[in-house]
Amino acid sequence: MSDQFKRRKPRGVIVWDFDGVLFETGRHRLDAQEALRRIGIPAQAVLRVLPPIGKSGHFSIAKLVGGLRAQKIFISEKRIRKIFHDQLLNGRYYSSAVDMMLHRLKKGGFLQFILSSGMSSFQYKKMFVGCNASFRGHFSKLMVTTKPKYVTLLKVRKKYPYPPMLFIDDTKSNLELARLYVPEIITIYYSNVRQKSIKQLERTIVRHATK
Repeated sequence: MSDQFKRRKPRGVIVWDFDGVLFETGRHRLDAQEALRRIGIPAQAVLRVLPPIGKSGHFSIAKLVGGLRAQKIFISEKRIRKIFHDQLLNGRYYSSAVDMMLHRLKKGGFLQFILSSGMSSFQYKKMFVGCNASFRGHFSKLMVTTKPKYVTLLKVRKKYPYPPMLFIDDTKSNLELARLYVPEIITIYYSNVRQKSIKQLERTIVRHATK
């Protein structure tokens, strides 16, 4: 390995899940349900739609509207999209503490990526509307996939074979598959639903990268 490559080598590569890790997805979902209730859509009608959407793939506004129409609840897709858009603007589902942590990690020499599951249009909407203007600048790349995450993780590992590579997710099966298929990956379980300390997470990342 050349001296030039060593100087440029990042301290580590961090691949972040988005929903439930950096973005407070659970609270956003509850707030969106309440916003729909205020315009006359019963909460039970929305809850009946979610399991079939989960079985068919990933959430999308179009699937939600289709599920409501199947229950004889007719509302325009445009209106639903505006409700979700306004909710993202006003909800503060991406905290300043997370933003500062990501800034420190980037400044400390870490390359950071987002790897999110879902429909790309809806996921990017949450990232660009629901997060502040500095969010995008923390990451080398934002990636959204409907495939198992380890497939994309393997591509990142191939591109960055030397630094420590950390994968942070709130779904244990994603972490297990990553450990099974991705060479020398370090996996960390983290969920913002449980309100674990951001500072403790940052310390864990740094500790793993300096072993």
